Amino acid sequence: MKLGDAESATAYAEPASVYHAKWKGTWAIAIVHEASCVLSLVTDHGNWSNRWNRGGLPKGHSFHDFLSRCSTDYVLRKIMEPEQRERIDSEATKSLLREYIVDARRHGRASKEDARDAWDALDDWDPEEPGSYIPRSVNEIVSDAWECYSMTHTSQALAFIEMWPTIRGLIARTAAKSEELPVCPT
Repeated sequence: MKLGDAESATAYAEPASVYHAKWKGTWAIAIVHEASCVLSLVTDHGNWSNRWNRGGLPKGHSFHDFLSRCSTDYVLRKIMEPEQRERIDSEATKSLLREYIVDARRHGRASKEDARDAWDALDDWDPEEPGSYIPRSVNEIVSDAWECYSMTHTSQALAFIEMWPTIRGLIARTAAKSEELPVCPT
C-alpha cells in the first residue's frame, strides 16, 4: 500500500512545544504535541515516545498540564518497554539466593554438601546471560528460586529518571499559561 492510498489521515497544523534541556553534561529535546497528546524525547541516552488517549485525560486539563503532574515512574513505564528500563541485577539475585541457601542449611533443609554445591554453582552462573537458568543444585534447595530474581534500572532508565524532573518543570511552565493551550477534548 502506497502512502497516498491511505483511507483516512489527519493532519495537525498546530505547532508542537519543543523543550531543550541540558544538565550534568547530558541533553534532551522534548516535543509535546497538545492536539495529538504525544510526548517524544530525543536524548543522548535514547529516544522514546508515547501517545496518550485524549479520553483518559482529566476533563478540562491540557495535555501539558497532565504531563506536568505525571510522576517519573509513570512516564518511564509509558515510554519504555520493560527490557529497556529494567535488567537483572546479578549480584543482588545471587546474594538473595545465597541467603536462602544459608537459611536452608541452618534449619536442616540442606546438607553441608548440597549447600556447598549450590553455593559454588552460583559462582559460575550469570543470571543476565540469555537462556541462563538457575542452577539445578540451587533449585533443589531454594523452593521458587525464580522469585529471587532482583531487577535494577538500565542506564537508559536511570538517565530518564534524572532528566524527567527538569523536563517536567519546563512543561509545567507552559501548562501554567494554560489559557494559551487548547484543552484536549474528551
